[in-house]
Amino acid sequence: MELKKAWPADKRDVVQRGGGSGWLYVGLVIGMLMIGGGLFLNSDQGSALIAGAPEILADQLPEFSETPETSEEIDQRFRDASGSDNWPEALEHATTYVDRWPDDYYGYVIRGYASWNLDDCGSAIVDFNTVNDLAPNYSYAYWAQSFCQLFLGNAVSAEESSRMALETAGDSTDRYHADLLAGWFAYRSRDYATAAAYFEKAGRFDNANSQALVGQWLSLSMDGKTATHVLDQTQKQSSNRDWLLDLALDLFSGDLPAHTFLEEADHDPAAYFYLAQYHLVQGQAAEVREALEQAAQGASATFIEVPMARQMLRDRNE
Repeated sequence: MELKKAWPADKRDVVQRGGGSGWLYVGLVIGMLMIGGGLFLNSDQGSALIAGAPEILADQLPEFSETPETSEEIDQRFRDASGSDNWPEALEHATTYVDRWPDDYYGYVIRGYASWNLDDCGSAIVDFNTVNDLAPNYSYAYWAQSFCQLFLGNAVSAEESSRMALETAGDSTDRYHADLLAGWFAYRSRDYATAAAYFEKAGRFDNANSQALVGQWLSLSMDGKTATHVLDQTQKQSSNRDWLLDLALDLFSGDLPAHTFLEEADHDPAAYFYLAQYHLVQGQAAEVREALEQAAQGASATFIEVPMARQMLRDRNE
């Protein structure tokens, strides 16, 4: 469903990071108690805290104000690099973060995210596992981990991570992504009624993409239910659509022939995945397999369509 490797931009403001303000004042109190011996201020942590201290304190202790980069600075460099799709550089900054604050789960989040964007799902899973250990209620890590596990063919682990993403999802954005992913796992398991319910719930999110409409139409159709209302203009116009989902909805509604759909989608692997599901609804078994095989040839872990197509092929071969 074009579930991109979305980075929740507001997450950084709520997670507790190694250089976060939550511990700043406690650290400063402890630091002041240890100034005499110089133990705290000579440490990396103490230097980082003084660097982020109020200006008046920094002025009083100029000899300790020159410190290595703060966590905020490294994180900003990571964001600048990732915003430019320079993932090798982003990975370097994330690794620096992990090296300096190995007990801070945020560093593993951004390093796992960088590895994912470099299609190194093995490394990403290792980092997301560390996040799970350090912050077991952080939904985003389970969600991202599920994508990578599915890409590597670990369907059971991927579904378990998806379940954990649902259980730990708190805010609306986490819940939205978790519902979409759960919908696809239910759809893959042919539990179409459950899938439709998840997609319908996701569609109620204020900034819901039309991925939810695509999944809901497919699920209802496969469950033998009337789904034409999902494709009406009111539904479409109220969704935050993108180019590929626009085309998929037009394919499902009959407004776009299959060959035109593929041409306009530039034969993207994700387009073949949607076409396979459309053929499945139409009961065209041979066309389903052919389209799934085309979708499974995609090399990128960017979207869920490629690993889901691979897994559906495995399921059909068992």
